[in-house]
Amino acid sequence: PNTQSAGKEVSSKDLFVRIAMSKTNVYEQEAVVCTIKLYTKYQISQFMPTLQPSFNGFLIEELPLSPSLNNVERVGGENYMVAELKKCILFPQQSGKLTITSGNYDVTVVQYEKIRSIFGYIQQPVEKKLKVKSNSASVNITPLPTPKPATFNGAVGHFTIESSINPQQLKTYEAATYNLVVRGSGNIKYVKSPTVGFPSQFEVYDPQSNINAKPNGTTVSGSIAFDYTFIPQFVGKYSIPKTVFTYFDPSQRKYVTLSTADYNLTVGKGSGAPTTHRAGGMEQKNRDILHIKLGNLHLQKQHDYLIDSGAYWLWFILPTLFVAGLLFY
Repeated sequence: PNTQSAGKEVSSKDLFVRIAMSKTNVYEQEAVVCTIKLYTKYQISQFMPTLQPSFNGFLIEELPLSPSLNNVERVGGENYMVAELKKCILFPQQSGKLTITSGNYDVTVVQYEKIRSIFGYIQQPVEKKLKVKSNSASVNITPLPTPKPATFNGAVGHFTIESSINPQQLKTYEAATYNLVVRGSGNIKYVKSPTVGFPSQFEVYDPQSNINAKPNGTTVSGSIAFDYTFIPQFVGKYSIPKTVFTYFDPSQRKYVTLSTADYNLTVGKGSGAPTTHRAGGMEQKNRDILHIKLGNLHLQKQHDYLIDSGAYWLWFILPTLFVAGLLFY
């Protein structure tokens, strides 16, 4: 870089920003890596994005970076200093051709001017401001095969599942948890909770999810746990059938269905009050929501006008008297 003389024209082959995709053809929700790099033959004193590339149609998992010109890459038979400006894992949300638009950047490069002195020639840095526009990049998104299984809820990648119930000794009116854990790689952060076939005699609450996943190479890996809280209402023997989870595996180009084990449960007598109430053989929930009150509620309509109060007029009279007294003084 210190051989680049001042006044020399900086061409698009000397300095450019490139958007590169790890794949050009993927399925919906399949991970694809986007990398934005700066290539330069000059030292950079200032770099400012003025228009960032847009990622319409994608969900983004951005990777942490500390851009610096520490790497050298050879492009077109020439060496460049390279800095990674942005790197992210994209999950396309629709089929068709999706494009990452180009970005605009203000870049200040350093050139060197030779100055003659009593000690000979010395190099003096000279800054030159440039405007740089990156390329755009497109990806062809293939729709997922149809017909989709009824148990498919959008998971794409490679996954495993396991389940457990805690506590195993169930009692009436006491809360228990059905825990379902999905592990693997892909769009795991966006996996929806599978449907669990609880008996109608159980009071069931909406599942709570806990995500523990992070970027790993060209995808996102980790786990997502779903906790289904339920409360048995009656003594007896019950069963929770196997829970089915279906995902699409892009490497195999097919849907894969996994299932948990069946659970045969025995509910003993517990303490506490029921969360549901049976009347006439029919189960009625939400007994805490009472019926609207009817009839004469003895409501009265009353208006109090501020202008009828003495305080309202005092706010006019007192300031007037105060100003008059001040003028008189």
